[in-house]
Amino acid sequence: SSGINAEWLLRPGFSVISVAVRVFTGMLSYLWCMCLVEGVRCWLPDHFQLVNSLVFGTAGYIGYAIGSFVGTFCYELLGFHAPYLVIGVYCIIVLIFSCMILPRDRNPISSFHRLQEEKSVSTCTSSEDGLEVFPCDELSPLVGLPILGQTLVNIAGGYMVVVTVPFLMECCEVSATQASSIVTAYSVVLAAGYFFAGVISQHQLLSRGTQAIIGGLLVTLGLLLMYPSPTLPVLYYNSHYVGYLAIMLVGLGDPFVVSVTISSMEAVQTDLCKRSLSAKQRSKISSLWLMGWLFGYYFGMFLAGVFLDTVPFQLGAWIVATASLAGVGVFAATKLVEVCMKRRQPEKVAPEEVMAVKGLPGI
Repeated sequence: SSGINAEWLLRPGFSVISVAVRVFTGMLSYLWCMCLVEGVRCWLPDHFQLVNSLVFGTAGYIGYAIGSFVGTFCYELLGFHAPYLVIGVYCIIVLIFSCMILPRDRNPISSFHRLQEEKSVSTCTSSEDGLEVFPCDELSPLVGLPILGQTLVNIAGGYMVVVTVPFLMECCEVSATQASSIVTAYSVVLAAGYFFAGVISQHQLLSRGTQAIIGGLLVTLGLLLMYPSPTLPVLYYNSHYVGYLAIMLVGLGDPFVVSVTISSMEAVQTDLCKRSLSAKQRSKISSLWLMGWLFGYYFGMFLAGVFLDTVPFQLGAWIVATASLAGVGVFAATKLVEVCMKRRQPEKVAPEEVMAVKGLPGI
């Protein structure tokens, strides 16, 4: 037989190599994503939130769907090694393309934004009104609040990808293909959700805090609706139908949170903590945002693997939903502090109004 020996796949050496390769590809993926964030920030600073959502959300999940199809097709048609050869050729093409078009530095392309960046770097927060002066390269620890909120909400996405198929096969007795169709639909909804969330955040149709809170609540509701208790038989035995509504809520809610996290971190740095924001600091914020996003998603997968053998589906869903609600609480607390600080700041009075009060002619 020309097939692969299953015993060879189970040898410790193969497992070690597989783990090493996966770690290496994860490092490369992170480096590539950082280049994308900085490229979007440099080239399109006026549309950063929208384009960033399209690149990392819409295009990313469409790429996952295409990659799964191409990988399966290559494996079935050409064998086990074909997908790796396709990946190698693709990486070479991406390398050449990236060297040709990616910016060489962190500065915005337009002269206006470049001037704004230089002004931000050269001028630190003054000590007026009792505010303390901080170094320009120092990020406030409070920048971690939006990351924490995002990470807690993102756990639900990774958890659902792992748990949904076995849950539906057990409670509804559906086939693996039918159950996995909901997971496939989840990727499609996420791709669309990131587009809508990017448009909303770019045009500021909702405030950052409000959008994040709504997104976290949608994720929590969708998670609980996906795994109903047997005491609710109408929902429980029809979970393979109700699940489509649940993934729509999560698929819309998760992008609502992710798309505003970077701008929320920058607002905490400048508005809440009164510190400067340079290009180098924005790069650090992008890196932290990416780490929080990936950690939340993969930690959700890890929890799913642990919960599958230890707790019922519904209890695991409630635990993850509690984490999502905690993320909502973090965003709500941050928004409350911002609102309180804005109310404490004295309103600026125009020079003409000051002259009028003093009885002097205006300028």
